[in-house]
Amino acid sequence: FPSHDKKLYYPGVALLQLPFFLTGHLVAYLTEQPMDGFSWPYQLFMALSAIFYAWLALLLLDKIIMALTQSKQAALFAILCLLLGTNLFVYAIFNGCYSHVYSFFAITACYYAAQRFFTGKTSKSLFFTCAFALLVITIRPVNLLTLAGILFFYQQFSIKAVIQQIHPRTVWQPLLIMLLL
Repeated sequence: FPSHDKKLYYPGVALLQLPFFLTGHLVAYLTEQPMDGFSWPYQLFMALSAIFYAWLALLLLDKIIMALTQSKQAALFAILCLLLGTNLFVYAIFNGCYSHVYSFFAITACYYAAQRFFTGKTSKSLFFTCAFALLVITIRPVNLLTLAGILFFYQQFSIKAVIQQIHPRTVWQPLLIMLLL
């Protein structure tokens, strides 16, 4: 094949869908359906994966908004506007194999972990921030641009505070995991 005909897909979506695909594979085996990746168990669990990650992202977004505003009404209003006022609902329900829902989850999880890191809630949060940042990049490398907002989103950001909280092991573990993948 000529090189310009090759499709380039990044592994992030496949990594997130893997538990659901394997569950679909098990159900296909148990129900004696074709184990080809296209029968109804696979389709069902791929649809469920998109719904699951959309729900999880909205849950994390609720925690982020609650931490910033302390208002359950504001969080609910923002989530409803996001769910019903954007294409998130359509991508989660009808186009579950596209990368959009998975990108939304990974970016939201990265922001949530960064929020926990900058507020000093846990020292492991830097590890999770780095891990989710790497996941964001493996889903779609252009999503890296969304991570720049982390530095501007949290007002208490300071280079000295970050350097004081960083443990060498915390930074290198997600990088090594990513290299192994």
